[in-house]
Amino acid sequence: MKLNKSILTSAIAIALGTASVGVNAESRAGVQLVESDIMTNATGNVVILSQNANGGVASNAKLSQSGDLNGLQVIVIGEDNITEIEQNGADNIALGKITGNVNTLIINQDGDMNESDTTLTGSGNIVELSMSGSGFQGLGNQIINDIEGDDNLIIVEQDGGGHWLFNRDMNGNDNEISAEQTGDWQEAHFESVQGDSNEIVLEQDGYWNVTRVTSITGNNNEFEAEQSGDRNVANIFEMNGDENSISIDQEGNNNWAGSPMLMGNGNSMVMNQVGDSNHIDIDAVGDDNEQTVNQNGDSNAAYSGVMGVGNEFTTTQIGSENSSHIANFDGNMNDIDVTQTGDGNTSVVQSQGNPSDGNDIDIMQDGDFNDAVIGLASILETSLNTISLSQLGDDNSVDMLVEGNNHSININQFGNENMVTGYDGNSMLVGGDGISLTIYQDGNGNIVEGNIISGAGSIFVDQVGDWNHATIDQQ
Repeated sequence: MKLNKSILTSAIAIALGTASVGVNAESRAGVQLVESDIMTNATGNVVILSQNANGGVASNAKLSQSGDLNGLQVIVIGEDNITEIEQNGADNIALGKITGNVNTLIINQDGDMNESDTTLTGSGNIVELSMSGSGFQGLGNQIINDIEGDDNLIIVEQDGGGHWLFNRDMNGNDNEISAEQTGDWQEAHFESVQGDSNEIVLEQDGYWNVTRVTSITGNNNEFEAEQSGDRNVANIFEMNGDENSISIDQEGNNNWAGSPMLMGNGNSMVMNQVGDSNHIDIDAVGDDNEQTVNQNGDSNAAYSGVMGVGNEFTTTQIGSENSSHIANFDGNMNDIDVTQTGDGNTSVVQSQGNPSDGNDIDIMQDGDFNDAVIGLASILETSLNTISLSQLGDDNSVDMLVEGNNHSININQFGNENMVTGYDGNSMLVGGDGISLTIYQDGNGNIVEGNIISGAGSIFVDQVGDWNHATIDQQ
C-alpha cells in the first residue's frame, strides 16, 4: 500500500462519497476563528484541506475517514490553528504539513498498514499522533516526522504490533519528542537531531523492539529510552556536543545498548540492563564525561573505549560469566570503578598509546574463578596512577603489566588458590621508578610471581595461610 503525495495533490476534484461539512465563525483571543467538520465513510476517498491564517483568521478543523485505502492531506500556514484527523480502517495515509507557530495537529489512526507523515516548520507547535492496529511483523503501521524550528512538541502513541516510528530530522532548539510503543515488532528510528536542549523520550514494551539514533549534534540534548521485552536493541551511532545526556534502560533477554562514537565534554551516559546475554559498547572522546553501566544477569559484557581527561567510569555487574573491558582511556585524571559479583567474571583495564597519568583504578570482584587484567604498558612516561584491586573468593587471578613511574598499586585477595601473575600465565611485570607495590593474600595455596624493575620503590608482600608461594625478582 502506498497512496503517495502526488496522488493526493492531484485529487482535489475527486468526489468525497458521503460527506458532511460544517463551517462556523467566532473569535478567539481577538482572532477570527473558523471551524469546519468533514466526515467520509467509504473506500478510496481523498481529502485535501488547506488552512491559511496569515490574514489573522485561525481555524479549527476536524476530519474523519472510515474505511480502507483512504488518503488525507492537511496544509496549515499561519498561527494558532487546530486540526484533528481520525482514520479508521486499513491502508490509510494521513499527510500533515504545518508552517507557522503555535499550531496543533492531532492524528488518530486505528487499523492495519496505516501511515502518517508530518512536516513541521516553525515554533511552539504541537503534534499528537496515535496509532493502533496489529500490522505485520514490523512492516505495518508507521509514523514519519520532520521538524525544523524551536519549542515544538511531538507526542506519539503506538499500540498493537508492527509499528514503526521514523523521525527523519529535528533541526532546532528546545524541541521534544515523547513516544510510547506497546506490543510486538516495534521499531523507533531517529535519523538526525541538530540543535541545543532537545529531548527525546521513548518507551517500548514488547517483543523485537529496536531504537536507533543516527546522529545527535548540539549541546544539552537529552535522550532517554526504556525497553522491556526480548531481543531489544538501543544504540546511538554518533553524538557530537557538550553536556548531553543519554539514558538507556533495558529489561529482558538478548539486549544490546551501544554508542559507537560520542564526542564532546561533560556528557553523561547511563546504561542499565537486567536480563541475560546483554552487552554494552561505548566509545567516547572528550573530557569530564561520566559513564555508568549497570548489568544484572548472566553472560553480560560491557566495553568502554575512551580518550580524554577527567572522565569517570563506573561499571557494576551482578551475575556469572560477565566481562568488563575498559580500554584506551588515554588521558589524565580519569576515575575507573568496576564492581563484579558472581563467578567466572573478567575485568580488563588497559591504556595504550598516549600517556595516561594520574588515573584512579578501583576493581572489586566477589566470587570464584574471576580474573582481573590491568595493563598500563607501551608508554614508559605514564605516571602517578593509583590501582586498587580486591578479590574475594577462590581460584581468582590478577594479571598485571604496568610500566611508568610513581604508581601506587594495592592488591588484596581473600580466599584459596588465588594468583598474582602476568599476561598469559607469565610473571607479573612492573617497571619504572618510584613504584609502590603492596600485595596481601589471606588463604591457602596462593601464588605471587613477578618481576619488578624499579628504582627508589617499595615492595610489600604479605601471605597469611598454608602452602602459599611468593617469588619476586627485583632489578
